[in-house]
Amino acid sequence: MPEIGFYEKITYGQSFLRFPLEAFQAGGGKTSVVFLSSFGGESGCGRLVRRCMEDLGASSFQGSGNINLSLLFHVRTVFFLPNPNPDSVFIKSSEFTPAHPLYERVLRIARGMQNVWEPCAREPSGAGNLQNGGDMRNMKERVDAERPSNSDEGRTARETSSPISGNSAQNRWEASVRNIFALWRANGRGVDVGRNFNANFSSFKKTAPALAAPRDFCGDYPESEPESLFFADFVRKVRPRLLVHIDVGKGFSLPAQREGPYLENLCAAHGILPLVPFDFSCTPEGWMAGEQNLHALRIGLPKEFLYENRLEKTYALLRPLILKLLVF
Repeated sequence: MPEIGFYEKITYGQSFLRFPLEAFQAGGGKTSVVFLSSFGGESGCGRLVRRCMEDLGASSFQGSGNINLSLLFHVRTVFFLPNPNPDSVFIKSSEFTPAHPLYERVLRIARGMQNVWEPCAREPSGAGNLQNGGDMRNMKERVDAERPSNSDEGRTARETSSPISGNSAQNRWEASVRNIFALWRANGRGVDVGRNFNANFSSFKKTAPALAAPRDFCGDYPESEPESLFFADFVRKVRPRLLVHIDVGKGFSLPAQREGPYLENLCAAHGILPLVPFDFSCTPEGWMAGEQNLHALRIGLPKEFLYENRLEKTYALLRPLILKLLVF
């Protein structure tokens, strides 16, 4: 990514599949703003967040609306999280093949077969954070115990037993599997990270699949997954003034009883219309806004706006709004 040296890379945790959970920091001010990509592994959202990073980091960047970046980064710290669920992005990619140690287990989850994961090693005593009984060391032990072996022996056995070969029926089967993987919103353990926060969790639990699934399974308790736990702890540590979540959808949404009018008018002035109806408290950013007393904004974009060939046009539309959010 261009101008990566402009940012300090922070690894705030590790996903279930051992991918690093990364944030990129610019500036050193006391007040911070966080730009977050989709928890559902939507690569278009990640590209948009990275495009914003490139724009800010480019030496030729010229702000608009009399925004002085040199001064801005003395009073603001900006964090970008372009990939908060790397497992989902990887499972959707062509790199995830039958040779991967986890392929067969993910395939069972995708086909609705029996739950292949052991029960959690500990029961929750609160929302899953460190202050309410969550133990980072126990989390690491549980996750490590559930991860499959990466041994050459195990990989060879899986490659040998792979049901995919050259005949047309099996090729069609493989294509159908890829279609299922393309819809994957969960992490590598089959938990939908965006639903694994203490945001309407009890209601999600009533309607969610009973076992691990490509999407909508909310887990055993809030923040049971490394991706949700580490993100929540990151926000609790940073305590941003504003959390901006870019996701697939339409319009924007805000907490019901926050300083919403200014942000609402700002979005409307830039052609982004509100999401109606939408229960903001059901979202990770809505929950964090209430828990940490911070401002939050969810920007939903139609999926076609996030295609790679439309990225520049979409970013050009959002750029004036993003600049205003930096100084919110």
